[in-house]
Amino acid sequence: MIAMEVIGNLGQDAQVVEVKSQNYVKMSVASTDNKVTTWVSVMLRGDGGKLINYLKKGKTVFVRGRMTLDAYMGKSDNQPKASATIWASEIQLVGGGAERDQEPDKAMLAGAKQMVEVKSEGFDSFGKGDSDLPF
Repeated sequence: MIAMEVIGNLGQDAQVVEVKSQNYVKMSVASTDNKVTTWVSVMLRGDGGKLINYLKKGKTVFVRGRMTLDAYMGKSDNQPKASATIWASEIQLVGGGAERDQEPDKAMLAGAKQMVEVKSEGFDSFGKGDSDLPF
C-alpha cells in the first residue's frame, strides 16, 4: 500500500457518486510546488455528512489515504499518462479558500485548535534535554 498526504485546493465542489453500490465523496485537489501544479483525484467513502457542505471549490484541504495510480493513453497525443487517486481515510479543512469571509463552524474551529495544539506539543518538546546543541 502506498500512503499519501496532500495539502491543496479543491478544483470543484465535492460531489457524491456511487461506485460498486457504495457512496463516495469525489473531489479533485490541486497542489502547487515550484510553479508546478499536480492534480489528484480524491475519493472518501460515505456521503460526507456535514463536511460536504464545506468542500467547495477553492477551499484548502489536507487529505491522507491510500494512493492508486492508473495508466492510460492520452486521447489527443496518444502518449502514455498516469492519474493518481487517493482513497481518503482522513480529510481536514485547512482554512482560507473561496468562502473565507463566512463565519466558521464551531466544530471546524475546535478541530483546527486541536491540530494546532498537537503540532505545537511536538514542536515545543523537540530537543529538550539535548545540552550539547550549540543554541
